[in-house]
Amino acid sequence: MTDKHTPGPWKPEGTLIWAPDAKANIAQVSELRTDDYVSFTTPSGSSPDFHEIVANARLIAAAPALLEALEETKSALNGVPCSCNDDRGCQRCHAGRKATDAIKAAK
Repeated sequence: MTDKHTPGPWKPEGTLIWAPDAKANIAQVSELRTDDYVSFTTPSGSSPDFHEIVANARLIAAAPALLEALEETKSALNGVPCSCNDDRGCQRCHAGRKATDAIKAAK
């Protein structure tokens, strides 16, 4: 995939996630539990899930920084030799595989 995400940093503002450097709105988090089907419903401050919705916006806004940190961690792990003979049981190899999978999913 050659598409790239909007460069960070991304900032949460309530339920909105935006990229101030790019002057772009990234996303808005919807009300969590609306109906039996997926639809966007603008959350209100009186929603019983409002704090969870805002927390989701913070997590989404952190995505570019988390991806960068994971890429740096993966690079550092690659520079550390592993002495295991079976990567299925090695915590370092397991963490490296999970990092690789997460990076691929984000790109």
